[in-house]
Amino acid sequence: MSLKKQAVGVQSGFSIPSGTKRDVKVTSKVAHDYGTAQRGQQAGNYNKIVIHADYLKPFRKIRSDTLTYVDEWTLPWLAGMEVLPSKQVLDFGAYFRKKKSQWDTCLDTLSNQYPDEIQDEARKRLTNTASGESLFSQRDYLSKEDFFHKFSMTMRFIPLSDADDLDLRVHVGEQEAASIQRQVRADMEQELTDTHTELCLRIKEHVTHMRDILSSENPRIFDSMVDGVRRLADTIPALNFTGDQELNDIAFQIRTELSPNSILLRDSEYEREVVSTKADDILRKLGTLYAS
Repeated sequence: MSLKKQAVGVQSGFSIPSGTKRDVKVTSKVAHDYGTAQRGQQAGNYNKIVIHADYLKPFRKIRSDTLTYVDEWTLPWLAGMEVLPSKQVLDFGAYFRKKKSQWDTCLDTLSNQYPDEIQDEARKRLTNTASGESLFSQRDYLSKEDFFHKFSMTMRFIPLSDADDLDLRVHVGEQEAASIQRQVRADMEQELTDTHTELCLRIKEHVTHMRDILSSENPRIFDSMVDGVRRLADTIPALNFTGDQELNDIAFQIRTELSPNSILLRDSEYEREVVSTKADDILRKLGTLYAS
């Protein structure tokens, strides 16, 4: 089946101000104090924190959560784009809208804090109470409108196409058009093969990590490890765009053999040995099928 019938392209993007500002005066002073300025050398840059990280942390958390979700349900494609299973579009869109709503709520909160509260906090933090000297400068802050233009959270779906969608005969002639279509078809087939390889490597990474944790002395076992393996098993069939039955079988094996209760894994050395052995079996199967 053509990939364009199984998947759509996804592009997501985030922009969050760094909250830091290069202090030219302090940078020059450091260069002078260490003699690098006289030698025509750079000592580095001094970047001061003009917006406390706590004000930007909610946006970074939303970005991290969203990109983790994107990574779980997509595979790399062309030109910085990922491919998402078509059956996942509704859930994916709903998740993004939920996160975008959280983002907008955080913007509303920040709008009440910028610039007055944020500048007051920075003025106290950047001022030496004993000497009165301060790194604070009003010039470090943009106007409210310009500042909020630096925030963005975007996502768009892009229909995929294949070589049969190209009709270049009017522009280059039938023979050249056919040659271009063959090249495009070969490139698309290679990209499809690459998504298959990427999925195999993703499985290998997760299973190897779990095996290594369980086989170590005094392992620290977190719920997130087991939950991650369960989510991996759920995503494999959806991301298996080549329809490889062996991969679907591995997904079933992961779901049934590598997803015990994390409390049981923490309390039972025997259970850890059993699951670790099963992880080794999966890795051997994966290595036999797909050398990497």
